[in-house]
Amino acid sequence: MTRAASWVSYMNDSKWQRVFDFLSDTFLIEYGQVKLLSDNKHYQIVLDTMSENRQYTGDYISGPITLREIEYMMIPLPKSCKEDYFCKQLDSIGRFEYEVKKSDIYIYGYRSTKKYQC
Repeated sequence: MTRAASWVSYMNDSKWQRVFDFLSDTFLIEYGQVKLLSDNKHYQIVLDTMSENRQYTGDYISGPITLREIEYMMIPLPKSCKEDYFCKQLDSIGRFEYEVKKSDIYIYGYRSTKKYQC
């Protein structure tokens, strides 16, 4: 039996830009961590896009990262904010695939669906 994974896409460049703007403008969150599709590492990013090319994250510790390569982004739930309030605010700006795990918010660009073949 072999396992094949396929990916379901939930985001595009403009949705990532909207999320970055929302987090920085509404909750004053400047940084986050992302996991890319290409590896299992987590990268520190600034929640901004490059002014000349909004398809990349701003140049920070990890350098510019292509938005379409982000599997998910993780940020801490703001301490001054309750989970349901945060989720309601995020839902007000669009439809996103996200979940709260402990005190962290995971916003997904892609999710894996595992299929088994005989």
